[in-house]
Amino acid sequence: MGNLISANVDDFISFLKDFGFDILDYQKLESGGEGYTIIYVSNSNIGAEEKEILGTCGFIEARNDLWFIEGFKVGIDKLKQSEAFLNYFRERKWKDVIEFRQRLDDIFYKYNKKTLFRTTHNTPAIALKWNRKLTLNESEFNDFVIDLCKIFIEGCEEELEGEVWKRLRGLRNTVIAHDSSKTEQIKRAREYLKELSGEEYPRKWNQFLSAQFRLIDDVLENLKSKIEGYDSGEV
Repeated sequence: MGNLISANVDDFISFLKDFGFDILDYQKLESGGEGYTIIYVSNSNIGAEEKEILGTCGFIEARNDLWFIEGFKVGIDKLKQSEAFLNYFRERKWKDVIEFRQRLDDIFYKYNKKTLFRTTHNTPAIALKWNRKLTLNESEFNDFVIDLCKIFIEGCEEELEGEVWKRLRGLRNTVIAHDSSKTEQIKRAREYLKELSGEEYPRKWNQFLSAQFRLIDDVLENLKSKIEGYDSGEV
């Protein structure tokens, strides 16, 4: 069946939910070692792209909100070449990262009369570089981590508080830089990479894609909380 996400469909469902698929429930019906996987989707939120993505993975539409596939494994090789799949995710979240960075910078300036982030000629270049770009291998994901560090950690006038920045710095300094002397830091970085991708040593393209979007989610959550803190007067 090609490059499978896992031996069962559970990780595939989690994979789709990470990117905004409104999956209400799913069931695995088995009899004598054979069976079907049935997923229930939100009737109001599934459109042509979602349907094409499910069809590309081998699911058959029984009705608009119910899809099924024979067995409990899902092949995903074709997704990598699916324009519907790639376009569905390209537009999501990265623009929010840049927008919230600017909003936080504006709020910080309002209270402190100075900018929080240093904006250089590299900043817009990085913003444009990752617009609509997905990380589908280790090299691209590492490059993404390095660029996030450039515009948030290296380009920050004050140290940002939050676990995501420590973890991001750890990924860059140990896993990517291959600094074998920092045993505990490597362990924590590998644990974070497992949270992001599902594996301490990811190899499959879908794992790097999941890692990219989960890392973006962590960054967005931190930025949103800081903006809300200023808006509520807690900062």
